[in-house]
Amino acid sequence: MSATKRQAAEIWESLFTFTEITPPRTAIAQFSAFLDFRIVDIEDVEVAAMAERVGLVVTDTLRKIRHNVTREFLVEPGLDPASLSRQGSQIAVGKRQHLDFAGASGMPQRVPVNRALRSLLGRLMKAFAERLFLFEGRLAHVACQVYERIATSDDGTRLRVESVRSVEYSTAAVDTAKVRWIVSRLEHGRHVRTIVMVRNTDVGAYLSARCAAAGVACVRLWGEMGDSERRNAIARLRNGSVRVAIVNRNMGGRGFDLPFIDEAIFVSPKSSHEAMWQEALRIRSTRKRVKPAFVLVFRRTEESDKCARLLQSIEANPKEFSAKVTKVSAEGSE
Repeated sequence: MSATKRQAAEIWESLFTFTEITPPRTAIAQFSAFLDFRIVDIEDVEVAAMAERVGLVVTDTLRKIRHNVTREFLVEPGLDPASLSRQGSQIAVGKRQHLDFAGASGMPQRVPVNRALRSLLGRLMKAFAERLFLFEGRLAHVACQVYERIATSDDGTRLRVESVRSVEYSTAAVDTAKVRWIVSRLEHGRHVRTIVMVRNTDVGAYLSARCAAAGVACVRLWGEMGDSERRNAIARLRNGSVRVAIVNRNMGGRGFDLPFIDEAIFVSPKSSHEAMWQEALRIRSTRKRVKPAFVLVFRRTEESDKCARLLQSIEANPKEFSAKVTKVSAEGSE
């Protein structure tokens, strides 16, 4: 503080008497943020089958990326798909012209990106994006043209593996076991004010239509809607004329909070525990009034592994993220 500011502050401080108050720790703790994460395992045979096909595309693409660089076609390519996808995104927009590649010694090597490698990275990023669509309920069909190829295992054994010649994705919001679970829960909990968090606007529109068909009145909130329309929707939710809101997860940024909501439903988990925590706290759950946040996860898919990593991150930081985590069956949570 500058001398001028200090002198001005002293004049005001002389007019008041300040008494330091230390409230009981228990009085403060009850209002601290606390979440009740309920992980709901959802079984969907069709989704699991499509996830397996997308997984084959990812594995085959990793094998071909390694083959492009080292001329080895391996059963286990030993590459980090997430890292390659991130680098591919930078290459696609011209921010880099090389690939940091793990060599046989484990040391990274810088590889120039040729046309074939650029195409393979694009295929990998596409598979990652479509897998997210699948878990959200936005992938209708995956068609792969598959053939067999010889690959080498770690011990030098040559094995036949499936390889993908071509793949086609059909993207549209579709009926999944997650959608059916959400509609069923909303039907049976009409007295509970609920927000359903989705990533995509078309999934939100589809889910809203399914709710309407089941007789569940709801409003939709998404980033592109007008201010007056948004205020009207929130007012209807606050006064209880509707009890369900379908909300795009990027809606309103950090300042968008709905403390009058009783529970949240996430159609899918996020990778970032900070982002997941921030979004779940939109309903202002505290130790005094704990509110459930249901996170829907497709069983027997990569989404289960993704959710496990998310929970590990949350549980590893108990001081920063105060939460109770329980796993419930789709039937037992309704």
